[in-house]
Amino acid sequence: MTSLADSLAGKIPQDKASDADDAYISDVEALAEFAALDIEPNIGMKELFARMLETKAYRLSVYQRLITGNLPPAVECKILDHVVGKPVDRIEIEDTTKSVDHLSLEELHERHNRTVAAMQKIIAAGQAEPRH
Repeated sequence: MTSLADSLAGKIPQDKASDADDAYISDVEALAEFAALDIEPNIGMKELFARMLETKAYRLSVYQRLITGNLPPAVECKILDHVVGKPVDRIEIEDTTKSVDHLSLEELHERHNRTVAAMQKIIAAGQAEPRH
């Protein structure tokens, strides 16, 4: 697998170099572009990476790794999610509780007693000394 440093330096395997000749960037050009980034001492990581992503050297490194087959599939999928849009994750929850509308008075009392007993167990567990 090609490292980010090798990709930034424009080192493409010889058998695939013809496909990426237009995307080549020299070591000096890549380092000069990154050195030119204005990085203040109190810059946040988000801002730093945003600036790095805007450089030609970084974009060409991603391109080179993509065309040479060295970009991990997970990274390629993440890029596609950001460009094309990630499908919305949907969770469906079905309410399986029984309606109390048709319960008799005795059944309602029994249900109430079970609920109170469960609540008492929860309260007792919360007051118990924590185990380590």
